[in-house]
Amino acid sequence: MGISLNNGKQQIQVYNSLVSGIQSDAERAAASLGIDLSIDSGGDEFIVNNQNIDEEDVSSFTGKNYTHEEAQALIENYNATIDALKKAVEECNAAIERLNAELAEEQETYDKLDSSYKKAEKNYKEQEEAYNENKELYNEIQVQIEEATKDLEDDLKKQQQDAINKAMANYNAEKDGDYKSYLEKSLNGIAESSSLSNLIDYLSSYSSDLLSEMSNIRSKMSSYSEEMSFYETLRNESAMRINLLESEISTQQAMKDTANSQITSMQTQLANIALASISSEEKQLVLDNNIDLTETFPDGSPKYIIAMGRSDNKYHIYEMDSQGSCSATSLARKYGAGGGYDIVASGNGYMNNLSESSSTSICNTVFNFTCISDDLSTGSADCRNMDYCTSSPLSFDMNGDGVKTSEELVEFDIDGDGFLDLINNSADAVLVFDSDGDGISGTSGLECFGDNTDLDGDGIADGFANGFDALKSLAKNANLINGKDDNVLDENDLKYMEENFGLKIKLNGYNDEATSLSDAGISAINLSVFDDTQMQKNFDGLYNDLMTQEGATFILNGEEMEYADIWHSKKE
Repeated sequence: MGISLNNGKQQIQVYNSLVSGIQSDAERAAASLGIDLSIDSGGDEFIVNNQNIDEEDVSSFTGKNYTHEEAQALIENYNATIDALKKAVEECNAAIERLNAELAEEQETYDKLDSSYKKAEKNYKEQEEAYNENKELYNEIQVQIEEATKDLEDDLKKQQQDAINKAMANYNAEKDGDYKSYLEKSLNGIAESSSLSNLIDYLSSYSSDLLSEMSNIRSKMSSYSEEMSFYETLRNESAMRINLLESEISTQQAMKDTANSQITSMQTQLANIALASISSEEKQLVLDNNIDLTETFPDGSPKYIIAMGRSDNKYHIYEMDSQGSCSATSLARKYGAGGGYDIVASGNGYMNNLSESSSTSICNTVFNFTCISDDLSTGSADCRNMDYCTSSPLSFDMNGDGVKTSEELVEFDIDGDGFLDLINNSADAVLVFDSDGDGISGTSGLECFGDNTDLDGDGIADGFANGFDALKSLAKNANLINGKDDNVLDENDLKYMEENFGLKIKLNGYNDEATSLSDAGISAINLSVFDDTQMQKNFDGLYNDLMTQEGATFILNGEEMEYADIWHSKKE
């Protein structure tokens, strides 16, 4: 498999080089702002030293002061280092997953080899046991042969002695003649015992068979021994590969743990920078109102977050509106005198549509504290990337110059929560309907087509992802489209929707009186067959976003025009 411990060491070197390079870039970027940025090897200390700073100092961190611009530069470079560390963690996870797969495969190979070795070992031991049994029986037979042979010899000797004694007692020289001839004649009648001879022959034959069987067993033992040696060699090689893989996994895990530890350390340092950039007036609101910034809701989600304002690029403290809410209100708006506008500028008092994001933009870095010092100067926090800002209604381009917003600020309940919001007015027409059946269309965001649309009239947003989906859903519920070959609301469909759902259009912004689509010259609305959308951030330079969808068009006085989804940021 080519697994080597050097692989892990090389990866560590590459990883350390990557992080060191990014940290060097951070130091150079900070130095260009007159800041001495030092990050020690343990990631435990972070020191900022201002040099020739003319701008107003807004806070302090580890005994040194710095401006919001400097904090932003530091955070951007910290985020770059964290991104590199997260990439290292991802690579380690991928390597660990791959190595674990190889380890499982190798373990399976080892288990098969071990099973084959044990099978050969079992067969060898069975043959060895049979050999020893035959050998023991062979030895017993040899003893029996020796005993039977001795008995046979003793019997012959006795017969000979008895014959000699008898011959000597009965010898008559005259009658029997020569004594030697007489004696030989007397011994001729002596014969071996047939039973002993037969026994010896049987035992000898049995002994020969046993020797042959033992030879066969020894041959099998030799074969099984070679098989054991073969599998043992392969098994040992597999065990070595397993050890190397486990060592490589440990190396990758150590790299991952180190990177995660550094991420945690840097996120804490980031949190301290963000916390240090909070104005003393906002911190005083925390102290005056006995607010615990580490407080969580029953489900464990954070009640307070620190995030950068939508338009001032400064960090502020926000309180989540409720458990599970996607919106938050700044402490300045909740507790500050006169709405706290002297503490947090207009356009930065609210966070809307909070959702997890893969973006690493500094504007989307959100902190929630897990611990914090009494003087609110330092703490530890979780750091997340989130999108926040907007509420969405469909807007129709009535003059062919593209969907736009106006610099005019108007009060309109864009999110349908019962409170007026300050937003940029639409420079085009807004499609509305009558959700609650009061005969008035477009009284709030609940009666526009967007993420706050309330089709069922219960006063609660139905959770549509955007205005395109909300309009399609109403058309489907009315059985006017099928989502396949019919995705057009023609003149008859629009008339039906006006009569049954109050579908109308506001030609001059959100607070205009709604008018009939036919009076406005709209004869058809083409609903896109695509679900994909494209988002253009801050498309108007007023911190509002624009979402478009291919095929989202309508017919105005016989000409095809486009409509889009404006995502408004609140301006309080």
